[in-house]
Amino acid sequence: MNIPSSSNRFSQKGHSPLRKVRKFFQISLPARLSKKFGIAEGEYVEMQETKEGILVKPVQVSERVPVMRLSAKEQGLLAQAKTKIEKINTNWLGSHGLTEHEAQIAAKVGLIDPEQIWWWLESWQKQERKTEQDKRAGNEEAFDSAEELIHRLRS
Repeated sequence: MNIPSSSNRFSQKGHSPLRKVRKFFQISLPARLSKKFGIAEGEYVEMQETKEGILVKPVQVSERVPVMRLSAKEQGLLAQAKTKIEKINTNWLGSHGLTEHEAQIAAKVGLIDPEQIWWWLESWQKQERKTEQDKRAGNEEAFDSAEELIHRLRS
């Protein structure tokens, strides 16, 4: 039998180059077919017996998550939002909240909960910092009941 060399692989119209079955019955998928059918390393294929031989079909095991496309401006806003969120999470007294645009893009990509955008905004964070500073300065009162608090607020 004449075995083709790697530079002289058998190929006819509609056929792929010859592939050698290696240890553990492994066969390489030609790059051209991999690209054409969207099969990447780590993905699954299904093998079916047919009259002509073995049919190899790509199989999607789990739903593919669509990749979100961001403009250059959105990417910049997202980078700023990530930096601010990290700072809020590590040192929120020395941090600044997000702008409305930063918060919207952070929510769009799932970095923050869209229903909690208000909490991440600078207007809210400013009040959070003031409250904490007042608390640390001893400018707070404790009440034993809601009625006592209401009475204090009315006086």
